Amino acid sequence: RHSRFYSSNVGKNFSPSNNDPPMSPHIVAPESPPTCHDVLRNLPSQQESRRSDVSKRFSRAMDDFQTVVFTAGQKLNVLTGYSDIETLKKTIEAQEQHVRESRLAVRQAKEDYQYAIHRRSASQREVNELLQRKHAWSSTDLERFTQLYRSDHTNEQKEVAAQERLATAERTADDAQTQLARSILARYHEEQIWSDKIRRASTWGTWGLMGFNVLLFVVVQLGLEPWKRKRLVGGFEDKVREVIQQE
Repeated sequence: RHSRFYSSNVGKNFSPSNNDPPMSPHIVAPESPPTCHDVLRNLPSQQESRRSDVSKRFSRAMDDFQTVVFTAGQKLNVLTGYSDIETLKKTIEAQEQHVRESRLAVRQAKEDYQYAIHRRSASQREVNELLQRKHAWSSTDLERFTQLYRSDHTNEQKEVAAQERLATAERTADDAQTQLARSILARYHEEQIWSDKIRRASTWGTWGLMGFNVLLFVVVQLGLEPWKRKRLVGGFEDKVREVIQQE
């Protein structure tokens, strides 16, 4: 009895209390929760980033493609001679600008010449008016007549120089217009030759493509089709023999 009582008391004394926490042999640190970027894959910022990357790759590819096309076009123009026609076009543009400048120079020279004529005419008219009342000249009229008489020679030289400049400007404008017309005719002629060359090359290319198609058709009909037919027949005969042998 005493031993049972002791053992029961010992069991009661060493029984774990309900308030004590359970003992664990290993303590494990809690894991951190995943972030929103780890869980969410379709956020607007992520879509924009992916779209930006795709757009950059597409833009880079288009730039490379345009560079290749431009280089191929330049090489084709050099081979066909169209690059020289482009140079001729630029020359014509420069000549057109020269014609416009020449016409402006002619207009300015005409204005200068008309002004020189008007100035000399006004001077001569004033001299004639002074000569008509020569008997009533004053000292001022005499000084004015002397001044006009001396400037008449200068005005005449200026008028002659303006006339020469006008003639030179007109010749320059005419030469520029003639050279422009010749260049335009040369460009038209060269473009016609280039068009005929491209047309001939296109015609020969079309005939060559048609000949290749005909040759391919002949090869297929005379070579490939009989071979395929023979192969199909041989395979069918083999299958028939196998079936007969199995029976």
